[in-house]
Amino acid sequence: HGTQVASVIASSSSEYELVKGVTNQARIMPLKIYDRGFSVSASTLKDAIAYAAQRGVKIVNCSFVAAGFEDEYPEVLDEALA
Repeated sequence: HGTQVASVIASSSSEYELVKGVTNQARIMPLKIYDRGFSVSASTLKDAIAYAAQRGVKIVNCSFVAAGFEDEYPEVLDEALA
């Protein structure tokens, strides 16, 4: 899902392509948040978003499922961007 969203945002187009992204000047930074067991923690998510923010990322697409800490999302984001 995240790959599809990224392509919608940043795909370039020409007269021969069927898809045009929002902007062809976007740069994509994939961030790994899932472990080998396909689970994610609030701490891992915070670290990944902080890593991106420290490198100048202005928009983060959170296209993932992470059951168990939905109530913590606002706090996780605040801590990551502090």
